Amino acid sequence: MSRQLLSRNAKIERRSRETQLVAEVELDGKGRVEVETGLPFLDHMVEQIARYGAFDLTFKGRGDVKVDPHHLCEDAGIVIGQALSEALGSREGITRFAAAYAPLDESLARVVVDLGKRPFLSYNLPLKGKVGSLESEVLEEFWRALISFSGHTPSLGP
Repeated sequence: MSRQLLSRNAKIERRSRETQLVAEVELDGKGRVEVETGLPFLDHMVEQIARYGAFDLTFKGRGDVKVDPHHLCEDAGIVIGQALSEALGSREGITRFAAAYAPLDESLARVVVDLGKRPFLSYNLPLKGKVGSLESEVLEEFWRALISFSGHTPSLGP
């Protein structure tokens, strides 16, 4: 079977006392992005990941944000990371490394990605206070979860 005929998609659901989330990823999609969490800045961030990553993403989530948005943000990173890892499969035939600078909103971001299953996050953002409706520390937890869980070997069981 040729590499191009293989489906590179995944659907991950996570339900806990604090959150209910579903992520669907199609790596070879058409650029369709639909995100709905109830946290506008998280929605915006996740939309940009899929849009500039050039993959389809449907992500729906809700959580106990009136108590603390931390659970929803961290669990969003976990679920999206797991979906990306599962869709990448064995990672055979992919370009493992990539780097880019991107002017987004009022910032210039530098991103370096290694999809070699060795998760690591270097987060050098001296941001304090709120970003939209979120405390800036919550954003780092999202990225840490996304990186950690996208580097894991896809789960073979429940």
